[in-house]
Amino acid sequence: MTGASLSRWTMAYFAAALLSLLAAEALMISGYGYPADGLRAPSTLAVVHLSAVGGLSLLMCGALFQFIPVLVNGPLAWAGLTLPALLFIVSGLGSLVSGFMTMDGLLETTAPLLPIGGLLLCTGFAMAAATIGMTLMRSRPLPLSSAFVAAGLAGLLVAAALGFVFTQVLGGTMSVPVFADIAARGVPIHAAAGVGGWVAMCAIGVSYRLFPMFLLSPDAQGPGTRLAFLLAAGAVVTAIAGGLAALFAGWPVPNVLLLAAISAVGAAAFYGRDVIYFYRARRRRELELNMK
Repeated sequence: MTGASLSRWTMAYFAAALLSLLAAEALMISGYGYPADGLRAPSTLAVVHLSAVGGLSLLMCGALFQFIPVLVNGPLAWAGLTLPALLFIVSGLGSLVSGFMTMDGLLETTAPLLPIGGLLLCTGFAMAAATIGMTLMRSRPLPLSSAFVAAGLAGLLVAAALGFVFTQVLGGTMSVPVFADIAARGVPIHAAAGVGGWVAMCAIGVSYRLFPMFLLSPDAQGPGTRLAFLLAAGAVVTAIAGGLAALFAGWPVPNVLLLAAISAVGAAAFYGRDVIYFYRARRRRELELNMK
């Protein structure tokens, strides 16, 4: 970690993620959202975004601010954006969830909470992506672990952009038919870009560096490891580009996502092979709790 600087706001991201997750669980326990309500009900959307944006995405951002300097062995670029990004994301999430609760009749207000929430979230995630992306750009050519994270950033930007369109359509600030069609049929692409692209790709990329580090094992090399990345990246591209193409052409989006899922299964198989290699080739015989 020579020359690397760690983010001073990582623990704040973790705290916000934990509070968001606890809030989502409390709402579900109280009977608010799925399974008490439907999957597309406003109450369910509030719980889902508290979990996905508040729990998973804030956790991933905080972790990447901490680990990206380790991956590239250098300081975090534009580190001053990490705190504004957190403030924009948290305030945007609060506005978004409040907007869903207003749709559900739980709150009464005429404020355009959904459009404001979408704009704030896009701004915050753009700041986070700029910090992480610029740090990666300075370390080109990218090693395999960083390439996974770069692909994950693409998933984040697409998920945020689609989410912005959804909030503007639901909030009444966009009435163009093409955007209305995206809002009506683009939810699976939004979810695939966020969970499969952003969260999964970044988690795998970080693990390719941290597993050998903590297990004291050699780095994975060879065609199988490259295939893991190519298949995973192919799954993300198929889900996003293919899904959007199917949406505009009027084709069934789930069929395209099925192709992406097949590619993702292949990537998971090669990735699992590498994880087993890390474990078997390790020089640290007794594992710490986090590695178990």
